[in-house]
Amino acid sequence: MHADGAGLREQRTFVRYRSQQDAINFLGTVLTDERGVALLYGPKSSGKSVAANQFVRQIQSSLAVALVDGARMRTPELLTKILEEFGYHVALSSTDEMLNMLHVFLAQQTRSNQAPLLVLENVGSMFPGALGAICKLATLTVNGRYALRLVLLSNRSIERIVKSPSMTSVAQ
Repeated sequence: MHADGAGLREQRTFVRYRSQQDAINFLGTVLTDERGVALLYGPKSSGKSVAANQFVRQIQSSLAVALVDGARMRTPELLTKILEEFGYHVALSSTDEMLNMLHVFLAQQTRSNQAPLLVLENVGSMFPGALGAICKLATLTVNGRYALRLVLLSNRSIERIVKSPSMTSVAQ
């Protein structure tokens, strides 16, 4: 029997296994947590990106979301990609200009709606300077609220990253 005849063409069924649903629920805590930071790590091909993508699809209509693969990106490239994911295609000449533009965007979004969400994949492969720039963004507050929600994904333990000096302000 053809799939259309069985009524399967219209049906869109996705079976979620418990740990995947638990991961999506965990990622949801980033929206209500005071700090707004979620750290998710596991072995390669364990479903981190799948869970993050499903989470993003669930919430992207209610807030600004950027999903970026930070692997081997230096600070200027990472900030450019984040700006692009938030809808800004601009040619800025310095890291400070990019950080300032992101600060303005994050503050405006937080004041008018809800703090934007940045999902960073492959955090364990980021250059230290790029991680430092993310930490600067993560510490921005508007009216006593953090102006960026942050999900960090890695295929290796990120304890080393969380304990690094550049993460002190975010990990507290």
